[in-house]
Amino acid sequence: MERSIILSDTLANRLEHYLQEHPDESVSDLIEEILQQKENPSGRTSRVLRIQPAKTGSGYSDTSVNHDKIFADTAGESQ
Repeated sequence: MERSIILSDTLANRLEHYLQEHPDESVSDLIEEILQQKENPSGRTSRVLRIQPAKTGSGYSDTSVNHDKIFADTAGESQ
């Protein structure tokens, strides 16, 4: 369904600027996010956390167990 809305010049300019800064978003995405915030003011929006896996061989296999040793060994590398 398509609808037309009338925006003030100021708001239209702000929207246009925002969409230029965020080319991956659309007006529909923005309105949907705003409505979710308004309908659920407690802040519990359902968002998906997307974690990109690290490249194979890019880390240590035992970090959760030997985190202190690994930190101590690599602390000098970052300086």
